[in-house]
Amino acid sequence: MDSQEIRNRPSTYTSSSVRSSEIPDPKERADIRLLCPFSVPPGPEVAAVRIVKNVAYFWLFYTLFLWTGLSISLIPKRQLSLLLLIATSAVACSYLLLLRLLPSTAVLHRLIDRRLVLTLLAILIAVELVLTKAGIHLMVTLAIGTPIIIVHAFFRGRDDLCLNEEAYNPGELFFLLERKPKEKENILSTDEV
Repeated sequence: MDSQEIRNRPSTYTSSSVRSSEIPDPKERADIRLLCPFSVPPGPEVAAVRIVKNVAYFWLFYTLFLWTGLSISLIPKRQLSLLLLIATSAVACSYLLLLRLLPSTAVLHRLIDRRLVLTLLAILIAVELVLTKAGIHLMVTLAIGTPIIIVHAFFRGRDDLCLNEEAYNPGELFFLLERKPKEKENILSTDEV
């Protein structure tokens, strides 16, 4: 190819495709709204379902939140209780890692339920804290942390903050912006052409 062929080649790049995908018109900017993951549920049934779903989804984060609060409250005067808490937590983490490393083991997955083992470890932690006279720290941590967790689970509403990137441009993520449904259809129709 010579340089004249390169200069005279017709462009497949149109200004309308640039405008619709990269630089929105001022009219289109009004159609974009900010998504918020927190909202008030419309009714009590929706609130109960949302709380159960969020506790099931965020159980590890809620557990870490309570564990952090408990360990901070044990630091000043209850070092033995803190050491026992850390040791029991290390056993729980080792068990969870063992479950990940051996996914096809029938004994670990079918005969011994993960929830049963974690419940027994939580009871063991509670007994250790009561025997080392740190039960009050556990009760205060649960009394402060549980309402915070329930409020978070109550207000946390959206799980789909990342839109389907295949419907738009692959490789781009639209985290906190969402277009109205009619705008989505227009973008899909221009991308398909």
